[in-house]
Amino acid sequence: MDNDVNRIGNAPEETLPTGNYVVFNESIFTLKKLLSLARHKLIIPKYHVTRVWNDNQKIAFIECLYIEGMHDPIVLYQLKNGKYEVIDGVERIRAMIDFYACKLTLANLSLFEELEGAKYSDVPFYIKERFL
Repeated sequence: MDNDVNRIGNAPEETLPTGNYVVFNESIFTLKKLLSLARHKLIIPKYHVTRVWNDNQKIAFIECLYIEGMHDPIVLYQLKNGKYEVIDGVERIRAMIDFYACKLTLANLSLFEELEGAKYSDVPFYIKERFL
């Protein structure tokens, strides 16, 4: 992989962005749409690789997301080819992807204790709806 780009999913490497900024929030995109983009259309520039959340930080975000929804917008830059470069929100996207893919087990929850030990597949549908 090129040293300048870290990819999520199978999105190919890009050079310089030449499109428009897109601010993701729940009123514009659903989380399901964002997760769909992450599969093939999100590109993470090298400057985002150095900061990585641990599982506890990801879990805290997921718990907050379920209870309060998305507070801070995720900022993307739309490239001419329809792909998106992540400007802000990389770790939040990674946390959502890991949870949705059942790679993250909820632990040490402070507000949603009934989900302690759950993976996404274990979460009741009425709660999952909040995530989609």
